[in-house]
Parts: sequence; C-alpha cells; structure tokens
Amino acid sequence: MGLNVISENDNKLLNRKEYKAEIEFTGATPNKNDVANMIASKAGCETKLVVVKIVDTHYGEQKATVEAVAYKSLDDLKKLEKYEEPAPEEKPEGEAPAAASEEKPAEEAEKKE
Repeated sequence: MGLNVISENDNKLLNRKEYKAEIEFTGATPNKNDVANMIASKAGCETKLVVVKIVDTHYGEQKATVEAVAYKSLDDLKKLEKYEEPAPEEKPEGEAPAAASEEKPAEEAEKKE
C-alpha cells in the first residue's frame, strides 16, 4: 500500500494537522485502523491520536481518497471527537476455558437439588 499526501494543513486553533491523501492498494479496501497507522507514521505521532474521517474508494480502481486528522495530544482529541478507550486485550486461550470449567460444577450442583 502506498500513501500519497495531497494536502497537509496545520490547524493551530484545534491543535491538529488535517490530511487529505490518496492510498493505492491491492485487494480489499484498507480499514480505518490500517489508514490510521499509515497517517500516524507520516505525522510522527501515536495511532490513537489519529482520527480517520473518510475513506472513499474510486470506482474501478485500486485507489481511495482519505481525510484524516492527527491531534497533538489525547486531551485535544477528547475535546473535539467522540473517544472511546480501547478495549482491554483478551486473555490467552488457555485461561478462558478454565473459567468456563469452574462454572460447570456449580451448575450441575444446582441441577441435582
């Protein structure tokens, strides 16, 4: 995938940089997380500070036009955008079945009574 920045605007009032770019890709259209990673590497900031507004594909081509903003801090992002904390990572596969097996004996005891 290639990222070609068309315009970069430094918005000092809102403490962010606004990007318009074109992405060339093969296969499926990249999701917003992939686009945010590319914009973050270009802007030199963390991925969580990038908000992708639009990913608009071109009909019949392997190109998409992107509009995104990169904030300077998490506080600035929270003031202007709807922000949700990332979900905690899932537990390793070995721990999940153990919790399920602990519940089964309690259910069996209730059924016997």
